[in-house]
Amino acid sequence: MNNKLSIFTCISFSTLLASLSTPVIKLPVQAQTRLQNSAPIAASPLQADDEAIDVFVEELMEDSQIPGLSLAVIHDQKLIKTAGYGMLDREQNVKTRPSSIFPIASISKPITATAVMLLVEEGKLDLDIPISTYLPEAPEGWNTMTLRHVLNHTAGLPEGVGEDDTQTLDGVVATAAEAPLNFQPGEAWMYSNTGYSLAAAIVEKASAQPFSEFVESRIFEPLEMNNTDVLRDSYRFGNRAMGYELIGSDIRPIDVNFNLVHRIMPMFQGSGSVTSNVVDLSRWAIALQKGQLLSAESQAEMEQFGVMNSGLAAQYGLGWILADSNGHRNVTHGGNLWGYSTSLSRFPDDQLTIIV
Repeated sequence: MNNKLSIFTCISFSTLLASLSTPVIKLPVQAQTRLQNSAPIAASPLQADDEAIDVFVEELMEDSQIPGLSLAVIHDQKLIKTAGYGMLDREQNVKTRPSSIFPIASISKPITATAVMLLVEEGKLDLDIPISTYLPEAPEGWNTMTLRHVLNHTAGLPEGVGEDDTQTLDGVVATAAEAPLNFQPGEAWMYSNTGYSLAAAIVEKASAQPFSEFVESRIFEPLEMNNTDVLRDSYRFGNRAMGYELIGSDIRPIDVNFNLVHRIMPMFQGSGSVTSNVVDLSRWAIALQKGQLLSAESQAEMEQFGVMNSGLAAQYGLGWILADSNGHRNVTHGGNLWGYSTSLSRFPDDQLTIIV
Protein backbone atom coordinates (compact mmCIF):
# COMPACT_ATOMS: atom_id res chain seq x y z
CA MET A 1 0.00 0.00 0.00
CA ASN A 2 1.28 3.48 -0.84
CA ASN A 3 2.69 5.44 2.12
CA LYS A 4 0.18 8.28 1.74
CA LEU A 5 -2.74 5.91 1.90
CA SER A 6 -1.28 3.88 4.76
CA ILE A 7 -0.71 7.03 6.85
CA PHE A 8 -4.25 8.14 6.12
CA THR A 9 -5.92 4.86 7.03
CA CYS A 10 -3.74 3.84 9.96
CA ILE A 11 -3.22 6.99 12.02
CA SER A 12 -6.16 9.15 11.11
CA PHE A 13 -9.53 7.51 10.91
CA SER A 14 -9.51 6.01 14.40
CA THR A 15 -8.90 9.39 16.02
CA LEU A 16 -10.89 11.45 13.53
CA LEU A 17 -14.07 9.43 13.40
CA ALA A 18 -14.10 8.77 17.13
CA SER A 19 -14.21 12.54 17.62
CA LEU A 20 -17.42 12.76 15.62
CA SER A 21 -19.32 11.17 18.49
CA THR A 22 -17.66 13.27 21.21
CA PRO A 23 -19.64 16.45 22.03
CA VAL A 24 -17.53 19.58 22.03
CA ILE A 25 -20.15 22.29 21.71
CA LYS A 26 -23.93 22.19 21.84
CA LEU A 27 -25.73 25.21 20.45
CA PRO A 28 -29.48 25.82 20.76
CA VAL A 29 -29.99 26.09 17.00
CA GLN A 30 -28.12 25.32 13.81
CA ALA A 31 -26.17 28.00 12.02
CA GLN A 32 -27.14 28.79 8.45
CA THR A 33 -25.22 29.60 5.32
CA ARG A 34 -25.48 30.04 1.58
CA LEU A 35 -23.26 28.70 -1.15
CA GLN A 36 -21.18 31.14 -3.17
CA ASN A 37 -19.05 30.54 -6.23
CA SER A 38 -15.39 29.81 -5.66
CA ALA A 39 -12.42 28.69 -7.69
CA PRO A 40 -11.64 25.00 -7.21
CA ILE A 41 -8.48 23.80 -5.49
CA ALA A 42 -6.33 21.76 -7.83
CA ALA A 43 -6.25 18.17 -6.60
CA SER A 44 -3.38 15.79 -7.24
CA PRO A 45 -4.29 12.16 -7.96
CA LEU A 46 -3.82 9.62 -5.19
CA GLN A 47 -0.82 7.45 -5.82
CA ALA A 48 -2.73 4.42 -4.63
CA ASP A 49 -6.20 3.04 -5.19
CA ASP A 50 -8.46 5.09 -2.92
CA GLU A 51 -11.48 2.83 -3.36
CA ALA A 52 -10.54 1.28 -0.01
CA ILE A 53 -11.20 4.64 1.63
CA ASP A 54 -14.61 4.93 -0.01
CA VAL A 55 -15.55 1.40 1.05
CA PHE A 56 -14.36 2.05 4.61
CA VAL A 57 -16.32 5.31 4.90
CA GLU A 58 -19.49 3.83 3.44
CA GLU A 59 -19.32 0.82 5.79
CA LEU A 60 -18.74 3.06 8.77
CA MET A 61 -21.63 5.32 7.78
CA GLU A 62 -23.92 2.30 7.60
CA ASP A 63 -22.74 0.95 10.95
CA SER A 64 -23.04 4.35 12.66
CA GLN A 65 -26.24 5.36 10.82
CA ILE A 66 -24.70 8.57 9.43
CA PRO A 67 -26.98 10.03 6.71
CA GLY A 68 -24.35 12.13 4.91
CA LEU A 69 -20.65 12.98 5.14
CA SER A 70 -18.11 15.19 3.36
CA LEU A 71 -14.41 14.31 3.42
CA ALA A 72 -11.17 16.04 2.45
CA VAL A 73 -7.57 14.82 2.75
CA ILE A 74 -4.57 17.15 2.43
CA HIS A 75 -1.02 15.85 2.17
CA ASP A 76 2.20 17.71 1.46
CA GLN A 77 0.31 20.98 0.83
CA LYS A 78 -1.99 19.38 -1.76
CA LEU A 79 -5.61 18.33 -1.68
CA ILE A 80 -5.32 14.64 -2.57
CA LYS A 81 -8.90 13.53 -1.99
CA THR A 82 -12.29 15.13 -1.56
CA ALA A 83 -15.62 13.33 -1.63
CA GLY A 84 -19.23 13.42 -0.56
CA TYR A 85 -21.08 10.36 0.71
CA GLY A 86 -24.74 9.68 1.42
CA MET A 87 -27.51 12.23 1.58
CA LEU A 88 -27.26 15.89 2.52
CA ASP A 89 -31.04 16.08 2.88
CA ARG A 90 -32.87 12.77 2.82
CA GLU A 91 -36.31 14.33 2.67
CA GLN A 92 -35.44 16.40 -0.42
CA ASN A 93 -33.29 13.61 -1.95
CA VAL A 94 -30.17 15.83 -2.10
CA LYS A 95 -26.81 14.06 -2.19
CA THR A 96 -23.81 15.22 -0.16
CA ARG A 97 -21.01 16.90 -2.13
CA PRO A 98 -17.60 18.29 -1.16
CA SER A 99 -19.10 21.76 -1.66
CA SER A 100 -21.96 21.06 0.79
CA ILE A 101 -22.23 23.55 3.63
CA PHE A 102 -22.22 22.48 7.27
CA PRO A 103 -22.08 24.37 10.57
CA ILE A 104 -18.58 23.59 11.84
CA ALA A 105 -19.41 24.46 15.47
CA SER A 106 -16.29 24.41 17.69
CA ILE A 107 -13.84 24.27 14.80
CA SER A 108 -14.63 28.00 14.97
CA LYS A 109 -12.31 28.13 18.00
CA PRO A 110 -8.96 27.61 16.21
CA ILE A 111 -10.13 30.22 13.69
CA THR A 112 -10.69 32.66 16.57
CA ALA A 113 -7.30 31.77 18.06
CA THR A 114 -5.72 32.43 14.65
CA ALA A 115 -7.35 35.87 14.60
CA VAL A 116 -5.89 36.59 18.04
CA MET A 117 -2.42 35.49 16.94
CA LEU A 118 -2.56 37.72 13.87
CA LEU A 119 -3.02 40.67 16.24
CA VAL A 120 -0.32 39.36 18.59
CA GLU A 121 2.12 39.36 15.66
CA GLU A 122 1.16 42.98 14.96
CA GLY A 123 1.81 43.98 18.57
CA LYS A 124 -1.85 44.86 19.15
CA LEU A 125 -2.49 42.05 21.63
CA ASP A 126 -0.41 40.37 24.31
CA LEU A 127 -1.22 36.85 25.49
CA ASP A 128 0.15 37.35 28.99
CA ILE A 129 -1.24 40.62 30.33
CA PRO A 130 -4.65 40.95 32.05
CA ILE A 131 -7.58 40.97 29.64
CA SER A 132 -8.88 43.99 31.55
CA THR A 133 -6.32 45.89 29.45
CA TYR A 134 -8.65 45.31 26.52
CA LEU A 135 -11.97 45.00 28.37
CA PRO A 136 -12.27 47.92 30.82
CA GLU A 137 -15.60 46.52 31.98
CA ALA A 138 -13.90 43.37 33.28
CA PRO A 139 -14.70 42.71 36.97
CA GLU A 140 -12.05 42.71 39.68
CA GLY A 141 -12.11 38.91 39.75
CA TRP A 142 -10.60 38.86 36.26
CA ASN A 143 -7.50 40.86 37.26
CA THR A 144 -5.15 37.90 36.80
CA MET A 145 -6.93 36.45 33.75
CA THR A 146 -4.94 36.63 30.50
CA LEU A 147 -5.71 35.86 26.88
CA ARG A 148 -3.57 32.76 27.22
CA HIS A 149 -5.86 31.55 30.03
CA VAL A 150 -8.89 32.28 27.87
CA LEU A 151 -7.60 30.48 24.77
CA ASN A 152 -6.41 27.35 26.58
CA HIS A 153 -9.54 27.08 28.77
CA THR A 154 -7.80 27.69 32.10
CA ALA A 155 -9.51 31.04 32.81
CA GLY A 156 -12.20 29.60 35.10
CA LEU A 157 -14.97 31.20 33.06
CA PRO A 158 -18.41 29.60 33.29
CA GLU A 159 -19.69 27.63 30.33
CA GLY A 160 -22.31 29.05 27.97
CA VAL A 161 -23.48 32.16 29.82
CA GLY A 162 -26.42 34.04 28.34
CA GLU A 163 -27.38 31.33 25.85
CA ASP A 164 -31.08 32.03 26.32
CA ASP A 165 -31.29 35.76 25.80
CA THR A 166 -27.89 37.28 24.90
CA GLN A 167 -27.61 38.15 21.22
CA THR A 168 -24.39 40.18 21.05
CA LEU A 169 -20.76 39.75 22.01
CA ASP A 170 -21.02 42.75 24.35
CA GLY A 171 -24.00 41.07 25.96
CA VAL A 172 -22.03 37.87 26.53
CA VAL A 173 -19.16 39.85 28.09
CA ALA A 174 -21.58 41.72 30.39
CA THR A 175 -23.33 38.53 31.47
CA ALA A 176 -20.05 36.69 32.03
CA ALA A 177 -18.77 39.59 34.15
CA GLU A 178 -21.68 39.09 36.54
CA ALA A 179 -21.16 35.34 36.91
CA PRO A 180 -18.73 33.90 39.47
CA LEU A 181 -15.63 32.12 38.21
CA ASN A 182 -15.53 28.35 38.58
CA PHE A 183 -11.91 28.64 39.76
CA GLN A 184 -9.14 31.22 39.78
CA PRO A 185 -7.32 31.66 36.44
CA GLY A 186 -4.67 29.01 35.94
CA GLU A 187 -5.87 26.75 38.76
CA ALA A 188 -7.63 24.14 36.59
CA TRP A 189 -8.87 23.36 33.07
CA MET A 190 -12.50 23.55 31.96
CA TYR A 191 -13.81 23.88 28.41
CA SER A 192 -15.58 27.22 27.99
CA ASN A 193 -17.46 28.59 25.00
CA THR A 194 -17.79 31.83 26.98
CA GLY A 195 -14.03 32.32 26.85
CA TYR A 196 -13.98 32.28 23.08
CA SER A 197 -16.76 34.84 22.94
CA LEU A 198 -14.55 37.03 25.14
CA ALA A 199 -11.63 36.42 22.75
CA ALA A 200 -13.79 37.55 19.82
CA ALA A 201 -14.78 40.69 21.73
CA ILE A 202 -11.09 41.43 22.41
CA VAL A 203 -10.32 41.01 18.70
CA GLU A 204 -12.98 43.63 18.01
CA LYS A 205 -11.43 46.05 20.51
CA ALA A 206 -7.88 45.59 19.22
CA SER A 207 -8.74 45.70 15.52
CA ALA A 208 -11.48 48.36 15.68
CA GLN A 209 -13.53 46.06 13.43
CA PRO A 210 -16.49 43.79 14.02
CA PHE A 211 -15.16 40.30 14.67
CA SER A 212 -16.89 38.86 11.61
CA GLU A 213 -15.37 41.53 9.34
CA PHE A 214 -11.88 41.01 10.77
CA VAL A 215 -11.97 37.24 10.26
CA GLU A 216 -13.40 37.57 6.76
CA SER A 217 -10.89 40.22 5.65
CA ARG A 218 -7.81 38.61 7.25
CA ILE A 219 -8.50 34.88 6.87
CA PHE A 220 -11.42 33.95 4.62
CA GLU A 221 -10.96 36.44 1.77
CA PRO A 222 -7.15 36.06 1.36
CA LEU A 223 -7.56 32.28 1.24
CA GLU A 224 -10.59 32.46 -1.10
CA MET A 225 -12.77 30.69 1.45
CA ASN A 226 -15.82 32.05 -0.33
CA ASN A 227 -18.27 29.60 1.22
CA THR A 228 -17.23 30.31 4.80
CA ASP A 229 -18.85 32.87 7.03
CA VAL A 230 -19.00 33.82 10.71
CA LEU A 231 -22.66 34.90 10.62
CA ARG A 232 -24.47 33.41 7.66
CA ASP A 233 -28.01 34.78 7.29
CA SER A 234 -29.44 32.05 5.10
CA TYR A 235 -28.73 28.76 3.44
CA ARG A 236 -29.14 28.02 -0.22
CA PHE A 237 -31.46 25.11 0.36
CA GLY A 238 -30.04 22.94 -2.42
CA ASN A 239 -26.67 22.65 -0.69
CA ARG A 240 -27.44 23.04 3.02
CA ALA A 241 -26.85 20.07 5.28
CA MET A 242 -29.88 18.96 7.24
CA GLY A 243 -29.11 17.98 10.83
CA TYR A 244 -30.32 14.57 12.00
CA GLU A 245 -30.72 12.78 15.30
CA LEU A 246 -31.11 9.11 16.15
CA ILE A 247 -34.28 8.34 18.13
CA GLY A 248 -34.44 4.65 18.89
CA SER A 249 -33.77 3.06 15.52
CA ASP A 250 -35.13 6.02 13.53
CA ILE A 251 -33.02 8.80 11.99
CA ARG A 252 -35.03 12.00 12.11
CA PRO A 253 -34.30 15.54 10.88
CA ILE A 254 -33.84 18.19 13.55
CA ASP A 255 -36.74 20.66 13.62
CA VAL A 256 -35.18 24.14 13.47
CA ASN A 257 -36.72 27.56 12.93
CA PHE A 258 -34.08 29.00 10.60
CA ASN A 259 -35.73 32.42 10.78
CA LEU A 260 -34.31 32.78 14.31
CA VAL A 261 -30.72 32.00 13.42
CA HIS A 262 -29.64 35.54 12.52
CA ARG A 263 -30.73 36.65 16.01
CA ILE A 264 -29.02 33.84 17.91
CA MET A 265 -25.71 33.34 16.10
CA PRO A 266 -24.06 36.64 17.17
CA MET A 267 -23.56 35.39 20.72
CA PHE A 268 -21.63 32.37 19.42
CA GLN A 269 -19.09 34.42 17.50
CA GLY A 270 -15.69 33.13 18.46
CA SER A 271 -16.95 29.87 19.91
CA GLY A 272 -19.13 28.17 17.31
CA SER A 273 -20.96 30.25 14.70
CA VAL A 274 -18.88 29.55 11.55
CA THR A 275 -20.32 27.64 8.60
CA SER A 276 -18.11 26.17 5.88
CA ASN A 277 -17.39 23.17 3.67
CA VAL A 278 -14.47 20.74 3.36
CA VAL A 279 -13.12 22.52 0.28
CA ASP A 280 -12.77 25.86 2.09
CA LEU A 281 -11.39 24.22 5.21
CA SER A 282 -8.82 22.54 2.96
CA ARG A 283 -7.67 25.99 1.85
CA TRP A 284 -7.16 26.94 5.50
CA ALA A 285 -5.33 23.66 6.27
CA ILE A 286 -3.02 24.14 3.28
CA ALA A 287 -2.31 27.72 4.39
CA LEU A 288 -1.37 26.39 7.83
CA GLN A 289 0.96 23.81 6.26
CA LYS A 290 2.58 26.50 4.10
CA GLY A 291 2.82 29.07 6.90
CA GLN A 292 0.84 31.61 4.87
CA LEU A 293 -1.23 33.05 7.72
CA LEU A 294 1.02 32.91 10.77
CA SER A 295 4.73 32.69 11.43
CA ALA A 296 6.23 29.34 12.39
CA GLU A 297 6.81 30.77 15.88
CA SER A 298 3.13 31.66 16.29
CA GLN A 299 1.97 28.27 15.09
CA ALA A 300 4.40 26.55 17.44
CA GLU A 301 3.06 28.62 20.34
CA MET A 302 -0.50 27.61 19.49
CA GLU A 303 0.57 23.96 19.58
CA GLN A 304 2.14 24.10 23.06
CA PHE A 305 0.31 22.47 25.96
CA GLY A 306 -1.38 24.90 28.32
CA VAL A 307 0.33 24.80 31.73
CA MET A 308 -1.63 25.36 34.93
CA ASN A 309 -0.30 27.05 38.08
CA SER A 310 0.48 23.63 39.54
CA GLY A 311 2.76 22.82 36.61
CA LEU A 312 0.34 20.24 35.24
CA ALA A 313 -0.31 20.46 31.50
CA ALA A 314 -3.68 20.48 29.78
CA GLN A 315 -4.09 18.66 26.48
CA TYR A 316 -5.09 21.92 24.83
CA GLY A 317 -3.02 24.68 23.28
CA LEU A 318 -4.31 27.97 21.86
CA GLY A 319 -7.42 26.87 19.98
CA TRP A 320 -6.23 23.31 19.34
CA ILE A 321 -6.63 19.98 21.11
CA LEU A 322 -3.20 18.35 21.31
CA ALA A 323 -3.10 14.57 21.09
CA ASP A 324 -1.13 11.57 19.93
CA SER A 325 -2.35 8.97 17.44
CA ASN A 326 -0.26 5.83 17.09
CA GLY A 327 2.86 7.84 17.84
CA HIS A 328 1.98 10.68 15.45
CA ARG A 329 1.47 14.22 16.79
CA ASN A 330 -2.15 15.23 16.25
CA VAL A 331 -3.32 18.86 16.37
CA THR A 332 -7.08 18.66 16.13
CA HIS A 333 -10.50 20.02 16.99
CA GLY A 334 -14.02 18.72 16.73
CA GLY A 335 -17.38 20.39 16.74
CA ASN A 336 -20.86 19.19 17.61
CA LEU A 337 -24.24 20.83 17.68
CA TRP A 338 -27.73 19.45 17.22
CA GLY A 339 -27.64 17.06 14.32
CA TYR A 340 -24.12 17.90 13.07
CA SER A 341 -20.59 16.70 13.84
CA THR A 342 -17.34 18.02 12.40
CA SER A 343 -13.66 17.14 12.79
CA LEU A 344 -10.43 18.66 11.52
CA SER A 345 -7.39 16.55 12.37
CA ARG A 346 -3.88 17.77 11.53
CA PHE A 347 -0.70 15.70 11.68
CA PRO A 348 1.94 18.43 11.23
CA ASP A 349 4.96 16.13 11.28
CA ASP A 350 3.36 14.06 8.49
CA GLN A 351 2.10 17.09 6.50
CA LEU A 352 -1.34 15.48 6.66
CA THR A 353 -4.81 16.84 7.44
CA ILE A 354 -8.17 15.05 7.34
CA ILE A 355 -11.45 16.95 7.49
CA VAL A 356 -14.88 15.36 7.99
